Amino acid sequence: MTITVQLRRVARLAYGDSLASESRIDGEYPVVGSGGVSGTHNERNFRAPGIVIGRKGSYGSVHWIGSGGFAIDTAYYIDERMTTVDLRWLYYVLQGIDLRGASQDVGIPGLSREAAYAVHIPSPPPLEEQRRIADFLDAETARIDKVLALRDRQSEISQSRFDQIIDGVVVGDGDALAEIGIRDSSGAWSSVKLSRLCQIIPGYSFPSDGFVSEDQGIRLLRGINVSVGSLSWDEVAYWDVDRNPIPRRFHLRQGDLVLGMDRPWISKGLRLSFVDGDSLPALLLQRVACLRKISDVSMQYLRWYLCSAHFRYSVEQDLTGVSVPHISGDQIGAAMLSLPSFDVQRRIAEAVDKEKLQIDKMVALTERQVMLLSERRQALITAAVNGEFDVSAASGRGIEE
Repeated sequence: MTITVQLRRVARLAYGDSLASESRIDGEYPVVGSGGVSGTHNERNFRAPGIVIGRKGSYGSVHWIGSGGFAIDTAYYIDERMTTVDLRWLYYVLQGIDLRGASQDVGIPGLSREAAYAVHIPSPPPLEEQRRIADFLDAETARIDKVLALRDRQSEISQSRFDQIIDGVVVGDGDALAEIGIRDSSGAWSSVKLSRLCQIIPGYSFPSDGFVSEDQGIRLLRGINVSVGSLSWDEVAYWDVDRNPIPRRFHLRQGDLVLGMDRPWISKGLRLSFVDGDSLPALLLQRVACLRKISDVSMQYLRWYLCSAHFRYSVEQDLTGVSVPHISGDQIGAAMLSLPSFDVQRRIAEAVDKEKLQIDKMVALTERQVMLLSERRQALITAAVNGEFDVSAASGRGIEE
């Protein structure tokens, strides 16, 4: 059985200091909060090396800062003045315990110092043993972190390649079309304004005092319900159409393509999805646009066009709104796209769908590998600091395989 002591017996946590962004002077020391490094400053409030622990926001987070730095008031810090144990060993110990579970703050979640002090940690072994444990974990976690970084990079490269394919196929680039197995012999593509292909319906501005409970109304499709490639109904508002009728065009239909209108040009993926039968009935709320087919166009092809950089660049030049920049229905409708024949649209859409499916499978596999590696990393840290094996004889090699 592992012998434990309270954290208060091992280390003291010092409060970070207030440092407004406009008061920072770029310098050699990292500015560190609960979320990690957020800039630099020309002064420091903890020595090198140091540990920073999240107090508010990402409370319970643990950051190793080898250079020393400036901890702001959302965090605590520990340096050599506040403990007699090896700091690197303590860093791994803090990663191996659940500081988030120690939170006792009500209202705004956070980690109080007294709650942190009451957490039990493994009783420190002799200093030389602490250093051996820290050296072992430095080497083994570095190996795991390298593999994790490679997996993340693999996903980024795959997504970047897919984005390049979309950007190419929607303008008729021959190389991009060939990459997905499309040979277009249908002739020249036409340049068409989006409003000629679809009815563009910006959402209705519902009065806030007209919302009702679930059993009294129809759900409203809001921006928060539109995610990348799917609709989410975790947070739903409802409207009573019997007492407060809404024009029929704002009643969503199966096959409608809905688009979140806020900041689409910087999102990781455009908030865009088709409406299926399971989502109906539903009404269209402000800041969401509906694209409803009015001509002979492949809506799936249109979906991929809307995901392209070509569309984003065409609408981001004239944004409206100050606090929350967004695009308007007129901007969406004015976007120009290159349009091949309907048959080529269909074949392109099908090929891109297959490409996307393969990438999604690869990303899911990569995420599974990342999860397992992260679990192994955490288990290794916990076992080492708890003395469950002799680190001088142990090895984590073979992780790369």
